[in-house]
Parts: sequence; C-alpha cells; structure tokens
Amino acid sequence: FSGGAADNRVNYRISGNLNRNLGVVPTSDYQRINLTGSSQAQVNKNLKADLSMLYVQSDNNQPFKGDNGPLIGLLLWPQTDKASDFLTAAGTRRRITALGQGAETDNPYFSVNKNIINSKVTRFYPNFGLTFTPFSWGYVKTNIGVDNYTNSNVIARNPESVTGFSNNGILDNAVDVTRNISTQTLFNVNRINITNSLTLSGLVGHSLQDAKSTVNAESGRNFLDPNFVSINNTEVVTRFARTSIAQRRLVSVFGQMQLGWRDYAFLTVTGRNDWTSTIPVERNSFFYPSVSGAFVLSDAVPAIGRFMTAKLRTSYAEVGKDAQPYSYRPFLESKTTTGGGYGYGFTGPNLNLAPEFKRSTEGGFELSAMNDRVGLDATYYSSITKDQIVQNIRGSYGTGFILFNLNGARTRNVGVEVVARAAPIKSRNVSWDITANYDQSKGKVVALPNALPESYVSDTWLY
Repeated sequence: FSGGAADNRVNYRISGNLNRNLGVVPTSDYQRINLTGSSQAQVNKNLKADLSMLYVQSDNNQPFKGDNGPLIGLLLWPQTDKASDFLTAAGTRRRITALGQGAETDNPYFSVNKNIINSKVTRFYPNFGLTFTPFSWGYVKTNIGVDNYTNSNVIARNPESVTGFSNNGILDNAVDVTRNISTQTLFNVNRINITNSLTLSGLVGHSLQDAKSTVNAESGRNFLDPNFVSINNTEVVTRFARTSIAQRRLVSVFGQMQLGWRDYAFLTVTGRNDWTSTIPVERNSFFYPSVSGAFVLSDAVPAIGRFMTAKLRTSYAEVGKDAQPYSYRPFLESKTTTGGGYGYGFTGPNLNLAPEFKRSTEGGFELSAMNDRVGLDATYYSSITKDQIVQNIRGSYGTGFILFNLNGARTRNVGVEVVARAAPIKSRNVSWDITANYDQSKGKVVALPNALPESYVSDTWLY
C-alpha cells in the first residue's frame, strides 16, 4: 500500500510478505513474515523528516547434521524394512536389532520427528531521520536507528534416541536478546567555488554505536515424560542456567575535506577519532587520518586527451580498530568447585591493551584509448598492520590465569596488480572483451611467542 498528500508533502508506503519453504528432509521448514513501512514528510521549506520500520518474524525447523543426523540412519537402514514405521504399537522407538538402545543407529524418521532443532527470531528495526537545509550550500542530516532482535534456540535429544539415551534425554535452550543503537549526525558542505579554478566540499560528523547482548541459556537432562519438550520436564538436579552479557560502545567524530582544481586535480583529506569502551581508558581514544590525490592528466593536457584518457592516483590511509567486549579485564562467573560462589575464568587481564592500526599506501594509474576499447590499470599497494589484537594466547600459570588477549602480531602486505583489457570486436549486435589480470603480492607475519614477557607477568600478578 502506498499513497500521499495531493501536494506530495507527505507520502507513505507499507508492504508485507509471508514466505514458507518446505525442506527436503521431512519436518524441516522455514517460515518468515516481513512487514515494512516508510514515510517522508516535508515539514517546511527547510526541514524534511523520514521514518522507516522493519519487522521480521521467522521460524526455522532443522534436522540434525553430521554423525547424529538422519542421513546416516537413512544410509544404514535396510532396504527391506519400512523405515516410516518408526514407532511400536505402544508409541516407543521401534528397533530392528538386538543391540543396546544406545548402540543401534536411529531410524531416520524417528530422528527427524523426535529430535528437535528449532530457531525463532523476532526483529524490529525502526529508523528516524531529519534533514535541515538552512543554506543553499549545505545541510544537516541526523539519523537514529535501533535494531532489536530476540533469537530463541531449542535443541532436544529424545530419551530413546542414540544421542539422548545415556542421559535419558537432553534439552538445551538459549535466548539471545540484542539491542543495537546507532546515531549519526552530518553537516555536509556542498561544492563551493572559492575561485574560478578552486572548489571546496566537505563534511563533519558525529556517530554513536551502542550494542548490548544478553544471552540466557539453560540445560536439563533426565526427561520425566519422553515426549514433552520443556525445561520443566527435566530433573531438577540436572538443570543448569547461565546468563552472559556483552556490551560495547563506540563514539566517533570525523570530517572530510575535498579540494578540486579546474576539475582535473583533486585532494581529499579525512580524519576520524574514536572513543571505545573495550580498550583501557588510558588508550581508548585513537585518531586515524587519510589523504588521497587524483590527477586527470588527459584533462590537464588537451594534447594527451585527444588520444587517450589518463588518470594518476595516490593515497595514504590509517584505520584503527578496537577489541571485543571484556578483552582487558576478567569477568566473574559462577563456580561449581571449592564450595561454589563466584570466581575468575581462564582469561586474565591486560591493562596494557591498545588499539590495532593498519597503515596503507597505494599508487597507480589508469589509461584508456580508442574510445575505451583498450585500457590498462596498474596499482602498487603496501599495508602494515601493527599491534594486532590476538585472542586467547596462553600465558604463564603463575599469573593465576591461562589465556590472555594481547597486541601480539604485525603483518605486512605488498603487491602490484595490473589489469589489461581490450575489446577487439564491439558493435551493436556483437561484442568481444578480453581481460588479463596480474597480481603479485607477498606478506610477512611476526608474532609473539606463547610465553608472556616477564614484565607483563609481573604486572598481571600485582593486579
């Protein structure tokens, strides 16, 4: 459904979709409902608003895979037996050998009907934006969006199946509730003619990303009723529950400026500063710039432009990256040993953790001639990544921990890429294109050994 006001100052669109796919394996299917809506409004001469929404609900029933999947049972089941009769008259699992219940391969029909893997996802994603245009040469645009979704997973192994027999049934439940907030505000400056030859354009902006995930998981065994899939149907003493929370916040300011000279020479400069919650506060602010230039030689020198198009380009860029949540401090978890309570896990702290940086340099040229039927594109690139964050490096047991997250690697990548193309035949009805690609690159990795430096062991122990 779509419509709007007669003067088109307000318009809207709403759509829906229902989809159901039946799998090749019996009982497997996938259902999804999509609802989308959007609306735009011209509030006044300078202000425009837009609102959009996405709602998704899906239900996915899957078969087990690998050694415990129904295909193994289908492969081994005798052709002389009717496999679809997988239950006895009493409603229990029908077996065809004298092997123990945990030794005979599951009937494929019993596997897909009694062992369950199900995933349900509900997602809601609203987004709101405003565009304010107070000047002819620039505007301000701000957006805020929230991505909320809940993912519920169930894995059940029937007490009579090979996988669940030894525990009289196993049930695993997990619910992941995730909320991602993102905002961005831009002040954009349109192209301005400073002089007859020099032009300027650019932008400055601010963004925020805040993500939080809460996973509630539970497991139970020893079913009271073999055909009732519920955590309440498991023995109380076998139930285990755990909640895991992960949160990350990234705040950024950034800017870009582009200068143009007579539409054949361009210089672009950018800069960005991030503040992250996953790096110790002493180093959680990091800045990374970039600069690039382009020169259209065929426009600058008309004598060359009569025969070919030629462009030169070069750039230098830095990119910073933070760590995963809770990478530099240990978190508490429940313990079943030494009387229970809370304690640290295997991963220890690293208060010296720093962001990783990648520095890249690139240069090259593009040539084309004969109405773009022949072309050559050559690029030289070099990139170095320093202080790469390496997860789960084993450390000294004397620290009281086993694993650490370290700035533990440096990588280098250098190469040359050349692409040559030609179109020997090019007409209204027939065309023939030829492309040749050459890529030469090499890399080098220097990583820290498994053992930590003595100074780091000492710092960790004092902590």
